[in-house]
Amino acid sequence: MQIVKLTIYINPEIESPYTLTKRYYRVFTGSSSFYFKSERTLNLWFGEVNRNLNAMVSEINSIYIAVFQEYRYYYLHYDSSQRFKFDNRFASINKAFDLLTTRCNGCSDNSRVYHHFNVILKQLAAIVEELSEHPMNKTATVQRYRLAATETRIQFSTDRLKQFPEGYCKRKDYDR
Repeated sequence: MQIVKLTIYINPEIESPYTLTKRYYRVFTGSSSFYFKSERTLNLWFGEVNRNLNAMVSEINSIYIAVFQEYRYYYLHYDSSQRFKFDNRFASINKAFDLLTTRCNGCSDNSRVYHHFNVILKQLAAIVEELSEHPMNKTATVQRYRLAATETRIQFSTDRLKQFPEGYCKRKDYDR
């Protein structure tokens, strides 16, 4: 299984003002920076964040499976231009998944991980919205409920991503 792993941090500088306050290691995650007193606590924090990121990747992958299943259910009811639009959106999601799992260990790629998550969730939300606008028939209540449930899962994942990693770590006793 492909994993997402954040590993980029900045070593302490001797003349830095953060060294004077005993905050040696710095991690930038896209929206915020975190400072740690020791490399041990930094690695503990990285471990928890990476476990939670991989859980989020699994959740988003299961949402992707549900959305693709609903799309294939509606597939024969769309013309070629609509199918082409959906296929482009799915190709964008696949590319973002590939970039998420292959380019998360480069220089300053901690922040790009969150960008790829956002791209995937926005594309999934757009697909679900378009599928909801064109129901197959008036009595397709099961499909409408499935799409509504999937839309709720996407919104829940988007909300979790907004508070990540600040409000998502279970342990709060890191000596940051």
